[in-house]
Amino acid sequence: MFKEVWKALWHSYLGKMGLGIFSLFVFASFYVLITYPSNFGDEEWNNPVHWADNPKSVPPVWTAWFDSSKAKHLVRQVDDPVESRSLSDGTVLTRYEIPFSRSAGHPPSFISVSVGEIEFSGFAPSIDIYLKDGDEELFIASHRFSERVEGEEERVSRFMNEPFRIKVSSDERAKRQIERFFEGMHANGNSEFSLVVEAGMAEQDDSFGFVKAVVGGDVYGVLGTDTVGRNIWQGLVYGAPVALFIAITASLLVVFIGTILGGVSGYFGGAVDIVIQRFVDIVANVPLLPIMIFLIFVFGSRVEYVILIIGLVGWTGLAIQLRPLTSHIKTSGFVDVLQARGYTNSRILFRHVIPQTFPYILAQFILAIPSAILTEAGISFLGLGDASIPTWGQILQQGFNTGAQYLGYWWWIVPPGLAISLMTLAFYLMSTAIEHLTEPRMKGG
Repeated sequence: MFKEVWKALWHSYLGKMGLGIFSLFVFASFYVLITYPSNFGDEEWNNPVHWADNPKSVPPVWTAWFDSSKAKHLVRQVDDPVESRSLSDGTVLTRYEIPFSRSAGHPPSFISVSVGEIEFSGFAPSIDIYLKDGDEELFIASHRFSERVEGEEERVSRFMNEPFRIKVSSDERAKRQIERFFEGMHANGNSEFSLVVEAGMAEQDDSFGFVKAVVGGDVYGVLGTDTVGRNIWQGLVYGAPVALFIAITASLLVVFIGTILGGVSGYFGGAVDIVIQRFVDIVANVPLLPIMIFLIFVFGSRVEYVILIIGLVGWTGLAIQLRPLTSHIKTSGFVDVLQARGYTNSRILFRHVIPQTFPYILAQFILAIPSAILTEAGISFLGLGDASIPTWGQILQQGFNTGAQYLGYWWWIVPPGLAISLMTLAFYLMSTAIEHLTEPRMKGG
């Protein structure tokens, strides 16, 4: 059976196209499983601190090819100071210089400085931040870290896991100074500058592990960022295995329920058939969207509940279509032979009748996957999906809620919409390519 299906897919242009698109999503899924953290949703995607160094609501970096005025996002980190000297009062002045090159004729969207792995024994250190153009330096901000608190060890260690971040440009005075600095720099035709951090330390063995500076750009990443600064490309790639897992698992549940009920209904007939078909009619004719919304409110929006709900409401079509097929197979002579040999009805049904419908069931399984993908995307778009993991429908929903379609943030809406369409198209193409395999079984048993 599987050999016939593979042959049908491989010898059909539609099948090859479907397999090609499907292979891209499988590759993306393996990439996510290998490289992404297992708790990507909670630890990174839904954690604003993780995206604090990214620009907000900017288009992809490749859009700068069509607009030379757009500046790239710049991030630099240094671990070692360029100078460290003792002052007359016994304190130590440590100087970090972080060079940048920026040719855009307008100021950056923001500037931030992060320091991490701070250790000190006496008084807490302080820092002064400057912008340097050639030999001229412009002071823009300062910060003094809090002193040792009760309970801390004699040698204090801070910001070992998460750096301390200062958004320099959030202060209006500093913002005006930054604007004047870049206007003057570009008026002189300069593109090279440095961000200088001078740290005042009370002891010789006080230290900073690293200093990082971020100069906000007008473009970022393959697919830009949202209003939180999240890398939309990362969320889009992560959504591939999520969509495949939800769709395939839900479709397996759909096929399992539909096959059991359709097979039992067609094989046994009589009162069993009447009861099952009336139940099918009820489920098939109730409005599914309100029922799904109600069930999600009752059971919750966890991904396993979403899969269960899609499976519980999507099986009716297969049960209706499988009933006449199994009923036709039952009338063939081999079923009478098996009954004469003493085989039970359940054994005949599940070992001999239903296996003859496998090509048809497989085709229906493949066709059920795009339906499950669209259903999950619709649920997430309504804000009822699992918020702990990014899905394509959820990314779309967040974009529309923010007004991305009105603000021109096309990179937030078009890519997830295309991803949903492409994955749906892949399974429709494969289903069409193997559709002819169901005809002989439906005719002859």
